[in-house]
Amino acid sequence: MKFSDFKHLLGADPYSQDPEFLRARNQLGEFAEAAREADDFERHLLAAAAVSPPESLHDDIMRTKFRSRSLALPIAMAASLFLALGALAIMSWNQQRFASLDEYIISHYSHDGQRVERVAANTPVSLQEIEAIMASVGATSDPSLARKIRFLKNCPTPDGKGVHMVLVTESGPVTVIYMPNTTIEEEHGLTLEGKHAWLVALDQGAAALIGDSDEQLQQLQPSIRQGIARNETLAL
Repeated sequence: MKFSDFKHLLGADPYSQDPEFLRARNQLGEFAEAAREADDFERHLLAAAAVSPPESLHDDIMRTKFRSRSLALPIAMAASLFLALGALAIMSWNQQRFASLDEYIISHYSHDGQRVERVAANTPVSLQEIEAIMASVGATSDPSLARKIRFLKNCPTPDGKGVHMVLVTESGPVTVIYMPNTTIEEEHGLTLEGKHAWLVALDQGAAALIGDSDEQLQQLQPSIRQGIARNETLAL
């Protein structure tokens, strides 16, 4: 696996069980350093969350994960399971902790927004990956928007699973946090240190746009409004 591919998957799905990805994780040098930084970041989020999952959650996952496997558990798989439980705890944290949607967006971006922008590749992700991640939240993106996407991954939102993406524009990258189950009463701007942000209402849900200027975000808004739609196939 190329290092650029490894870093992209590490940011999009750090808990991936793809065999080639796991082998790359165990390599020395830049692979090991990137994996260490990603794991440290996830542990930091988990420590900040400080929320315990339901008592039955671990047993439920264990029963599902090992229904058709032996009881011997490789160390890498055990670590992945621990981090997966941490991700579920973070989901619970996001649903309970924040007093407002604005507070969630500010905290979300401050935790991993700039890190994700740095990880974003210089070439578009595959259309298949975009379709799969958008479908996971019951949505779809049109081709004009997909061409702007340089990175995307699932992320927790106060109202369930969402999508964190980085889009390329002529004036630099823009982070979009798509929240398919969130309804807002009024579109408005947010105050982030060193960044500009705007919360927009969509046909399905809402999205937070975060970039370097209000003009940049205003120019991108039509693409977001038109480019993200309900997946009618999944809605049937």
